[in-house]
Amino acid sequence: MLGALFAALCLPGAASFQLGPVRSAARGRVGGYLKAGRSRPLSLLAALASDEAQQLQEDEQAKEKSDAPHVVVIGGGWAGYGAAEALSPLVARGLLRVTLLEASPRGGGLAAGWRTPKGRPVEAGLHGFWRNYRNIDALVGGALGLGTGTGRSSPFTPFTKSTLFTARGRSVVAPVLGDTAKLRRLPAPLGPAIYSEFGTLGLGERLAAALPLGLPWLDFDGGPESWERYDDATAEALLKGEGAMPGLSGILPGGGAMAAARARLYDEFLEPMLLVLPMAPGHDVSAAAALSCFSFFALEHQGDFDVRWLRGSATELIFEPWRKRLTERGVNIRDGARAQEIRLETDHDAKEAKGGDLDDLAAAAAPRATPRARGAAKPAVCSVGVAGAVGGSGGAAGDASTNDLELVKCDAVISAISISATQGLVRSSNSHLAALPEFQRINRLRPGIGCVAVRLWLSRPLPTPLETPSNVAGAHLAPGLGKCGFTFYHLNELQDQFRDERLPVLEVDFYNASPLLAMGDAAVLRVARNALANACPESFEFLRTEEDGEAKGEEEEEEEGPVQDFAVVRVGGAVSHFAPGTFRNLPPLEAPSLANFFFAGDWVDRGGHRSWSQEKALVTGYQAAQKAARQLLPSQAGCFLGPEGVGPEGGVLEVEPDEPQVAAGRQLLKQIRAALGPNAGRR
Repeated sequence: MLGALFAALCLPGAASFQLGPVRSAARGRVGGYLKAGRSRPLSLLAALASDEAQQLQEDEQAKEKSDAPHVVVIGGGWAGYGAAEALSPLVARGLLRVTLLEASPRGGGLAAGWRTPKGRPVEAGLHGFWRNYRNIDALVGGALGLGTGTGRSSPFTPFTKSTLFTARGRSVVAPVLGDTAKLRRLPAPLGPAIYSEFGTLGLGERLAAALPLGLPWLDFDGGPESWERYDDATAEALLKGEGAMPGLSGILPGGGAMAAARARLYDEFLEPMLLVLPMAPGHDVSAAAALSCFSFFALEHQGDFDVRWLRGSATELIFEPWRKRLTERGVNIRDGARAQEIRLETDHDAKEAKGGDLDDLAAAAAPRATPRARGAAKPAVCSVGVAGAVGGSGGAAGDASTNDLELVKCDAVISAISISATQGLVRSSNSHLAALPEFQRINRLRPGIGCVAVRLWLSRPLPTPLETPSNVAGAHLAPGLGKCGFTFYHLNELQDQFRDERLPVLEVDFYNASPLLAMGDAAVLRVARNALANACPESFEFLRTEEDGEAKGEEEEEEEGPVQDFAVVRVGGAVSHFAPGTFRNLPPLEAPSLANFFFAGDWVDRGGHRSWSQEKALVTGYQAAQKAARQLLPSQAGCFLGPEGVGPEGGVLEVEPDEPQVAAGRQLLKQIRAALGPNAGRR
């Protein structure tokens, strides 16, 4: 499992932007423009008639009017596709129109894959799927009908063991903890501590180190109050025992041998996990994010520590069949179309419009009969405007001037993109959007984390086979990158397309690796080779090369070196950075100041569903779609969705409930906290 402990995000990357001073604005509706290549009105999709007789007349009336509310989903990763999935039954009945905009030529967001000019497959990093990804499993095995077992029809591999390497050498080997045929299930969180093979920490030492950390873990239940309580502290201070346990510091044990054991546990295990989970060093990650990550990925149930992989790229195995399902239901998916600007429709905007845009703006501003307002918001139409290819034919999307943009009318927007991409969208939009409080807070967030993926085709076999196909490496192993974590994989053992290859195919994924973004491919390859040699010399010493010498040209490497071919993929700013103090600036599912703007992604509604990464992105996509549907069609939203109004055939699946001893411990700490008062234990 350790080899997958990185949060594979589903959001497209973008550079971050900072805005200047902004003014306040009254609550209004979004009127935006999603802009794309040539100026051409967005064609409306014909909706499929419902087979249910009692709804047939209503459906036909909606189609005849061609005035079904239009939702624009920005982003084609797990969050964006999840939102489209939850809305697609209404699209099939002709009661709603949905357009999904994906900036990249192929769907999948950060999970997308493609092929090199030589036809070799590459991806923006490998993406793990944990045992507790309940909603992804339900989608893949249910709605998509792909299966979630270990058979050849399933897109997933079996769950795999993983190894952690630090500067001291091989540190931990994690077994498949959910394999109850081999390992008896222990009360949480004992399983990972007892069953994992620690090379440098004995059982007594790691239990002594972990005991005081159990109290903050029990105190953190994943809700908004927990995030607020722990978000200003750093993960390093909390996990090393250097910071107070907010409100309960007086009951936190430590000192002496226990403090020394905790410091070793941090250096040998906890910090490497921080480098590949929230993907930043402990001093730059909030204690709340660390507790949330470790809880979801490892501690709450013994099997949570297990991970499996895709047998190929996410694009080919999941997003292509998912796209087919959505388009058959009538969702308009447009690859290569980047959301370039969102404008708020106002009377002033209409007066300022020029030429043919004036009629479009006036028509967009006219209220319709369909009830969409929430609270005291004035009903209005949302327009969004798009730069890039028109339709679903793909193609690269770049920046475009206002005159090049296609204006797309819509009644609601679901933004399912990264923090950095959202900041860029605010920057390119008019001042009305930037003036709203929630977007001011988003612009205070730290830019996203840069990642680089390197795929290597070797020209000789490994002298010593790797013990596990997925592996994690801690700090100071990648030359010149300091506290940069990375993972590496033996793809011959994971992906079907490489199983019959005679020579090794490796993947090396670097996180918090901004220095690599500006390097040339040959220089990045040199870092990857030396990082592998430092982490596991018995297998990779033959890859070591001069760190300061001249980089060999790519042609020379291919012909003479131990690497016959390689590919480098750079992703700047796409991974959410949960630095201390982040929580207060994260958005909820619906924009408080706008009546028809919704957010989805792994960084959204962090005090809600306790999942992370791809699972959290999918869940918030479902939830944002629920809110949009209930606002646009309040009389219809409950008849196609589950009890909570989201997801195919039954609503969002919550994380597995706390085990009895965990629930009891959390309840006891709440009672202690209530009895001692808010300032108890503070110095």
